[in-house]
Amino acid sequence: RTLESLARTCVTELQEALRAMAGGDLTRTVHPDTPPIERFTADEMGDVAKQVNVIRDQTIKSVEEYNAARGQLTDLIGKVAGSAGSVSSASQQMAATSD
Repeated sequence: RTLESLARTCVTELQEALRAMAGGDLTRTVHPDTPPIERFTADEMGDVAKQVNVIRDQTIKSVEEYNAARGQLTDLIGKVAGSAGSVSSASQQMAATSD
């Protein structure tokens, strides 16, 4: 169930959010909600379960990094837009003064 949840929610949502970001949509936040496996057996299945948790942890870190990058990019675009507005205003003032 953990692998299914990881693939169905965390990975799929991250892929969709990255696809949206590539298209200019910075509104998608990904919420990882796959719980770790908490019970382990002392055999090969226990070893697999531990590795699934490692993959889960790495996927959640990737989701967190995406969310942080999205937030920083959104802030940067806001600052660039603000600076562009200031340059435009200054340009208009200079044009009016030169007239």
